[in-house]
Amino acid sequence: MKHPFGSFAVRYLTALLLGLLLLLLHGPVQGGPFAVFVPQIPSPWELSKLIFWPMLVAGAVYRRGEGGCRLPGTVLTSLAMVLVSWGVQALSGAGLPCLAVWVVLAAAGTAFAPDCERHRRAFAVLAAVLSGAYLLLTFWPLPWGPFADPRGAAALAAIVR
Repeated sequence: MKHPFGSFAVRYLTALLLGLLLLLLHGPVQGGPFAVFVPQIPSPWELSKLIFWPMLVAGAVYRRGEGGCRLPGTVLTSLAMVLVSWGVQALSGAGLPCLAVWVVLAAAGTAFAPDCERHRRAFAVLAAVLSGAYLLLTFWPLPWGPFADPRGAAALAAIVR
């Protein structure tokens, strides 16, 4: 696509639709090999899968027409999603506002991502490390911070009282 807005719109809509598909698959996909792609619990880390995988696919599919690398937007937006969702959940205690964060960050990451022509290899390594982290932390989650299930923390606090 030659028009920058048309390219952004196609990539953004692709990422959102793929993210919605992953969100809808949350119920049917509990465990198994596809759990790497679908959020299993409403932790900030798991919710960032709604950004990482769809933006990775959208960037790879639509990169050919533009000739640009989309890995910085994918990596940086996924990490931003973890941090912002963690803050939102700390303030509100619920994962639902994180969906609004997801929509805004997907737009920002798609529109304002830096080009990686100079550091293509570094961002490819970062994307591979992040993919590996999603694989490992899906099946062996850490019990603290952005990896913990916020519902479990609330249940634990209710028990302790």
